[in-house]
Amino acid sequence: MAAPKIAIVGAGPCGLTLGRLLECKGVDYVIYERDASDNPNRAGGSLDIHAETGQRALKDAGLFDEFQNFARYEDTAFALADKSGKRLLRTGQGRDAPEIDRRELRQILLNAIPKEKIQWGHILEKAVLGEDGRPVLHFANGVVATGFKLVVGADGAWSKVRSLVCSSCFSICIHVYAHGSYANNANEDHAGSPGLHGPKLP
Repeated sequence: MAAPKIAIVGAGPCGLTLGRLLECKGVDYVIYERDASDNPNRAGGSLDIHAETGQRALKDAGLFDEFQNFARYEDTAFALADKSGKRLLRTGQGRDAPEIDRRELRQILLNAIPKEKIQWGHILEKAVLGEDGRPVLHFANGVVATGFKLVVGADGAWSKVRSLVCSSCFSICIHVYAHGSYANNANEDHAGSPGLHGPKLP
């Protein structure tokens, strides 16, 4: 049997959304997911779904109404207070990026994709190019999959698929710092927040 045209590695929100969009267009595909089943122990946190990206994709996928049943529009606002309860900062009011629990979003997408399209328990060990120039996927369970016209890496920050297009990706270290350095422009943007301060960025 011929391989599907497209392989998606990762059944997270991005991989499942792409799968659903392909399903709507009648394009053949398969999704490979490392989890053993659709009910993993790890749930993950919340995601904010922006109007111009995630919401648009859900609308194209015909799932926006169901998304709204679980979306939390009130969670777009963020407030920061000192130890006495005095509010130092409030931001995000009116932002069109409601939050939804990752588990609920995943279930909405799973319900919209035929069960046979997802191969559970497939941990990708490596992705290489075969002699014909097409990607070959090697999984920890011994399965070797090939014959795809396109392989999409939706397998997270440490993607194994990424090595097909960037061999040095894993040598790149990204440091993320959380800081409260609002004091630099307190008079301009946060006049009511003199209690916010922190180290200056280099």
